[in-house]
Amino acid sequence: MITEALLNLIYYGYSFFMNRIPDIDLTIPADIVGGFINIITGIGYIFPLGDFLIILTIFILITNFRIIYNTVRTIRSFLPF
Repeated sequence: MITEALLNLIYYGYSFFMNRIPDIDLTIPADIVGGFINIITGIGYIFPLGDFLIILTIFILITNFRIIYNTVRTIRSFLPF
């Protein structure tokens, strides 16, 4: 019950500050997307595209895992138990 109350307090505080931030409209120009696709197809001539996408996916997963793991580890270091 205490943990739930603390999590609700954090959630309501976070929601209060996030509702104060104005909405941002992000649009990506078509040139950037087309350029990115051209880069990937250019790499496809050197590497087999399936292998490249697997390597890219593994790299992104490892990076995200490291970010989440270090965030959890930092939060745990602040807990008193």
